[in-house]
Formats: sequence, C-alpha cells, structure tokens
Amino acid sequence: METTKKIVLTIIKVVIGVAPIATIVTVIVLMHANKITDTANLIQINNAIQQRTDIVLAIKLKNKEFDLLSKESKTLDTIQSLLLEDELESAIKSLLNTYDFACELYNNKKINRREFKYYYLKLIKDIREENSLYFNPENGKVPYQAINDVYREWYGK
Repeated sequence: METTKKIVLTIIKVVIGVAPIATIVTVIVLMHANKITDTANLIQINNAIQQRTDIVLAIKLKNKEFDLLSKESKTLDTIQSLLLEDELESAIKSLLNTYDFACELYNNKKINRREFKYYYLKLIKDIREENSLYFNPENGKVPYQAINDVYREWYGK
C-alpha cells in the first residue's frame, strides 16, 4: 500500500510539474495560430481588393475602347456610354467598400496592423486624396469612415 501511495504521489508531482509547461506551450501555439489567422485575413483582403481592382480596370478599358469606336464612327451611343459609367461607378464603390472593410478590421485590431500599414500605406493615401468626390458627407454622414480614420491616423489630416 505504501508503494502505491509513493507511485501516485510521484505521478501527481510529475503532472503538477508538467502543467505549467503545457500551459506555456499552449499559449505559444495560440500566439502563432493568431499570426497565421492575421496573415490569412490579410491575404483574403488582398484577394478581394485585387478582384475589385481588376473589375474597375476592365471597365475603364471597355470605356476607352468604346470612346475609340465612337470617335471613329462619329456617333455616340449614349445608352452604352451611360451603362459603362454606371458599371464603373458601381465597381469603384465596391472597391472602396472593400478597402473600408479592411480598414475597419485594422481599426478593430482584427488583423496585423504593422503588416497592413506596410502593404496599404500609399494605397490608402492615394484612395483618399485622389477620390475626394466619394468622401463628401452625405446626409451628415461621412462615407467610408474607416478609410478616413486610418488616413487621419497615418497622415494626421
């Protein structure tokens, strides 16, 4: 009986000694898992932005082709022109919404802020400064608020 108690006590001591190590290992694993998740989020954001950017560029190309064709034929197809303008406007707003969502994740610390800033520092500045038309207040509310917040944080404007 005495031997059994010694064995049980030895096992308990080992378990108690190993528990803090297991906790530390678990914390380290979770920290790396969060980094992987942050990187995956950045990749998803980048893919979404790239898809919408490609759409905007394709529409701009269609618009240029249409302009060339209409100049050659000396007739302007107003309906086609308006449709292209609406399509471009919609695509630009979709792209801005994607950037706004990404900036919201940045603001809420849901992604790696250092990497996000590294990748999007110039893009956010260009978007904000070259598309001021889209950032004018509507009904007292500033559209794309998250982009504005990130822009102000990074550039103090």
